[in-house]
Amino acid sequence: MDYAYIKDAVMEERLGVSVLKVEGVETRDKRVLNRYKGVVVIRGGEELVNRFAVEQKGVILVHPEHHFREDSFHHRHSGLNSVLCTLARRHAVSIGFSFSLLLNFYGIERSRLLGRMRQNVRLCRKYNVPMRLGS
Repeated sequence: MDYAYIKDAVMEERLGVSVLKVEGVETRDKRVLNRYKGVVVIRGGEELVNRFAVEQKGVILVHPEHHFREDSFHHRHSGLNSVLCTLARRHAVSIGFSFSLLLNFYGIERSRLLGRMRQNVRLCRKYNVPMRLGS
């Protein structure tokens, strides 16, 4: 499969931190993030974006649990799984948790998001993936 570019990527530079918001991933080119300087933060959510982020080296994946997919009866769809955590550890990718996202939700949505975050923390601890906290 030929990998070429990221579709609709929006780049924001703030204080030496490159925040990359990927709307749709067409490909998984390994060289695509080489042009960004400093710390690269990728806002996750969709499965393809999360997979793309953990295949890069030294980035921070923020909000892997922020999507609007329904949880199944027996488990939560938290955005991470054992395969993604293994890839994240191998490529030195940190998983970021933002509490501002948690504060913006109310009621049942907040409890679902908190449950997804708890599951991601458990997976990160089990597979020794570095975690970052933010606001």
